[in-house]
Amino acid sequence: MNKVIFFFVIILSLAFFSCKKIEMPSQVKGNSIDTVLSIIPSPEKEWTFLLYDDADWGEGAYDPLNDFSKSVSSNKDINYFVLRDGSNSEASFYIIGENHEQNLLQKLGDINVGDERTLTDFIKAAKKYFPAKRYIVAFYDHGGGWDGTCGNVYKGISDDLKPFEIDNAFKNAGGMDLVLFTAPCLMGSLETEYQVRNSAKYYIASEDVSGYVYWDNMLNKFDDFIKSNPLISTEDLSKKTISLLYETRNNNPYGGEQITMSAVNLSKIENFVSAFNEVTDYYNQNINSFRSIKKHGIKNYGGFCDVYDLLRVMRTNETDTAVIKTIENAMNYFNDCIVDECHGTSNAGSYGLNIYFPSVNEFTDIYYSSNNDPLDFKNNCSWDALLVSVLRKSSISPRKDILTNIYKFNGFYTTYNH
Repeated sequence: MNKVIFFFVIILSLAFFSCKKIEMPSQVKGNSIDTVLSIIPSPEKEWTFLLYDDADWGEGAYDPLNDFSKSVSSNKDINYFVLRDGSNSEASFYIIGENHEQNLLQKLGDINVGDERTLTDFIKAAKKYFPAKRYIVAFYDHGGGWDGTCGNVYKGISDDLKPFEIDNAFKNAGGMDLVLFTAPCLMGSLETEYQVRNSAKYYIASEDVSGYVYWDNMLNKFDDFIKSNPLISTEDLSKKTISLLYETRNNNPYGGEQITMSAVNLSKIENFVSAFNEVTDYYNQNINSFRSIKKHGIKNYGGFCDVYDLLRVMRTNETDTAVIKTIENAMNYFNDCIVDECHGTSNAGSYGLNIYFPSVNEFTDIYYSSNNDPLDFKNNCSWDALLVSVLRKSSISPRKDILTNIYKFNGFYTTYNH
């Protein structure tokens, strides 16, 4: 399997999000994985980098382990620890050696990578056997913003990691310093980042479509940099990561002008959501004003939009000075959150965070409130009430039969059938 598949992550990601929602599978739980390894724990290092390699989402899944091991290697300052779950193969733990070798530590059998307990056990194993002062975790698979990531078919039933499960896993394992979504689309999500605000410190992801191609072409430079600067602050490492992603964005067959990546300081995001909620409260009392805002060209990514660009349009079209001040206050708090961001020429209007904002021309029967998953953003912000008030008035009736058959995957190719 070669990296051409990641061109189709761009096509598949939004379809993946929608199709998951239509099927609405019950959550399936797997057994906790055995994390008792027959190795002596490593001396504490400055960093441990964990790759959650979920390549068990079906035909065409690309397994990044080989390319990952060619790009990085453990040394006196950093360990690279991998949980690999390939399609139609048993999962395993690996440590990447000093000469880029893939050292198999333990075979795990058939596991559910969409279960929070698997992520918890993986992080706990890393901290027990490869202790470090700071920890980075990177995720590989599809993504759907607030709806989750890392889909897995376990015992015939689909499951995936929801934001609350990621948060639970981080908390149960003692927290993370830096979170990277190295392939999943749409995970530069306000709702998701708000969910993990107390269990992780910094967070890097794409607002729009993504792909491992962006990371694959820069990880060797990332590895060289962190080895040369092991004592760098986590915030400065986040900035450097964004810089490297932008510098190497075109080093793949598909170009890089669709890239969007941002690094967010999660300790700042609660203040922003509080300020953003004041804005949404106003529009909940002034629904017609919000309807007029929707007619303007807000930067969108399918069923999501850029949060700051939404606020920019609100400010531009508002005349009440008190409301303008409220909007600008939210914009200032937004800027406090963003450590750094980059975007290509085809994604002008991207500032670093998306929010769920389905159009009336899309299937609008899916809201936070219709989803039973715990979501802090749903409980602490009135954005969902605003969506329901405006979008449920759409005359469009969702066609589940169309949505479940709209995309067909055939080998390397995705076809649009409606």
